[in-house]
Amino acid sequence: MPSQTRDPRELFDIALADTHGVDAYDAKHAELIRLEIEDAWDRDAKPSKQNVDKLEVEAAKIVRAVREYERRVVFGNLASEDLPGPDTRDMGGQFLTNKDRIDTESELHKIAIKVPKGALLHLHFNSELHPERLLERARVFDNLYIRSIRPLMTQEDLDLTEMVFTVLDPSLVQPNVDIFSSSYPGDATNWKTDEWKFKVWMPWRKFQKDFEEHFSGKYAQKEITIMTEVPNCCSEPGQVSLHPAEEWLRSKMVLSEQEAYGFTQTVNG
Repeated sequence: MPSQTRDPRELFDIALADTHGVDAYDAKHAELIRLEIEDAWDRDAKPSKQNVDKLEVEAAKIVRAVREYERRVVFGNLASEDLPGPDTRDMGGQFLTNKDRIDTESELHKIAIKVPKGALLHLHFNSELHPERLLERARVFDNLYIRSIRPLMTQEDLDLTEMVFTVLDPSLVQPNVDIFSSSYPGDATNWKTDEWKFKVWMPWRKFQKDFEEHFSGKYAQKEITIMTEVPNCCSEPGQVSLHPAEEWLRSKMVLSEQEAYGFTQTVNG
């Protein structure tokens, strides 16, 4: 009987009964996990098997168990077709919506307070530094490029576009790409294709110069104070002077209070 005509359950039971096949699968799976661990980006920061702290391993298990409990019980983050009620919480929802429950019921939050460095390192890199510092550092890279999902011709284009940075090999990038031209070909998807992936990127340094020419006076150079007090984090305090293009891009990167907490915003954005 051809295998494609068999009942799927029958095929599953046959495969499950094949102990040699299951053992071979388990061995291949274990090998993949081993290779993944050995090639992980943070491999040098992890202790070797000989130096693993058993107490640390047990603590990690407890934290994972607490996190799962809070996901299911404290925040009730379970799939449902029901409309959310006034007491419905979402572990991945807006911070202010969840804040009272975080403060009063979250054991995970109490753990994070005691080990803030561990909690900080879990954040995405872009969330650990002020955007002004990121833009300041971006000035020193000659191979930093930017793309848009539309040509930048008007204020409406500035408001509606999405911009993306990347580092590229200059020898691969098509020269003389102009985001400020009506013939600029970039859109939301074509950068993924082999044909266009190197034809929509403009050098960031050239972009800044041309931005000032096309939108002179709309975004003036601006002095920004990041922090005046000595911070309890790794981001440097002090003044940053942003160029017009940088000031505009910062406005695209940072959500205003109205954007984040406006009454029209729902838990799902």
